[in-house]
Amino acid sequence: MARMHTNKHRDKQSGMAYVALLILLAILSALGFAFLFKVGTLTSATETRGTGMQANYLAETAANHAMWRLLNEATSTVERRVNHGDDDAEEDDAGDIRLDFSELELGRQVYVGVRFLNVQIPQGATITDARVEFKATVDTTDPTHLQIQGEDTDNAPRFMNVNNDITDRPKTTSVVMWNNIPNWTEDELYQTPDLISIIQEIVDRPGWSSGNAMAIFFRSTDLNGLRRAFAYDGILANAPSLHVQYGDATIAASNIYYMHSLAGGRYGYKIRRHTETTFATIATVGAVGENVVHQSYVLHVLPRCAPGNFRDEFNTVAYNNCDGNLAWAGDWIELDASGTGPSAGKVVITDGELRMYGTPYGDDPSLAREVDLSGHQFATLSFSFRTGAGVDAGEDSAVVEVSGDGGGSWTVLEDFIGAGGSAAGTCSYDISTYVAADTRVRFRINLLYGGPDEYFYVDDVEVKAICERTLCDNLVGYWRLDESSGSTSA
Repeated sequence: MARMHTNKHRDKQSGMAYVALLILLAILSALGFAFLFKVGTLTSATETRGTGMQANYLAETAANHAMWRLLNEATSTVERRVNHGDDDAEEDDAGDIRLDFSELELGRQVYVGVRFLNVQIPQGATITDARVEFKATVDTTDPTHLQIQGEDTDNAPRFMNVNNDITDRPKTTSVVMWNNIPNWTEDELYQTPDLISIIQEIVDRPGWSSGNAMAIFFRSTDLNGLRRAFAYDGILANAPSLHVQYGDATIAASNIYYMHSLAGGRYGYKIRRHTETTFATIATVGAVGENVVHQSYVLHVLPRCAPGNFRDEFNTVAYNNCDGNLAWAGDWIELDASGTGPSAGKVVITDGELRMYGTPYGDDPSLAREVDLSGHQFATLSFSFRTGAGVDAGEDSAVVEVSGDGGGSWTVLEDFIGAGGSAAGTCSYDISTYVAADTRVRFRINLLYGGPDEYFYVDDVEVKAICERTLCDNLVGYWRLDESSGSTSA
């Protein structure tokens, strides 16, 4: 009986060990897949090893481990706080500047600016996280929407008591919208949305140097909101602060990372970074074995890409509205013989919509706008439309078009000739084929639209820019077999 008890005990232990092994394998498998989604591989290596292991399996294992090392061991954090009375400022709708005050009125002033000294980020570093943090002085609940940009300069100077000092400073093309800001509670901390694109644009400037100063601007478009935050002249420890994380600039700055098969009868790969004089080993994955196939892989780093949207909601009568988190490449380009500007002629912005009409004689006005989709792989265009009550289906024609060469040639995405009076709807199109540095979208009256109440209205125009359609949205790069390397080995 005692022996039977012992066997049962051993069986129980064996079962527990088996379960533990399964759990461990599941964890290792999950980690491996996580790394694979982060890096990706494109290999043509399928040679079978002496024990049946395949080259591309080991290549993926080595590549994933190496990229994990590169991304996680090269991350640094910078935290800076406003520490001078002239490093935060407000500008009102008359252009007057205030420097000496105890709180910042975000949403109530046209601009609030904050400047941070000695920002220790190397030129060209890869920004992985960036935010500005405020501390609330009082409870505030007014609906508040802000547009955030940086100062597009190498070393931002202090604010000055000069009319329009913030308005006249150069701004980054990158824009981040901080819409529908939650209610603030006194003495609580609140962070902006991610400002990666803004900070990246500043540190990518050729003249940027680690230790320079940078300034961030918060613009209110309606002056109706309000969030009150501590300024430097209030309580120093509560002044606005900047939080940035960045990675090793060499990861994104070059593709010169190599992965070589191990020599001396070992399965696996060695990851090395090439410098001017030598290779530095940064990771090794492999095992002892025979019949090693010597191969070399090169890391191809994907271009930097900021996913987001270019958007215009036509809330103000202007051709430079920017309601998305990415900045348009320029203003709307109007072609209208009967008038210029958003408030005159056959193309106008009125009551929060774009309105267009033509004439029976073929005077066909249009409105186009450009976006820079460099580094993006996919894009979609969407908008809402409606027609005036007098529009005749089958006669009046308005079209939406797209160009992938800055307006040199156009493709009609849809002709709304079938839309009669008082029609309405929303539209969405895949424009990935036209992704370029100078992609344009255009709305054009194609035929007629010249009678009473024959108008074509457009609203909420949005171009959504997508970086990579994969299982992981932040794919960094991939390893490819270097066919020219022959049997190079470490």
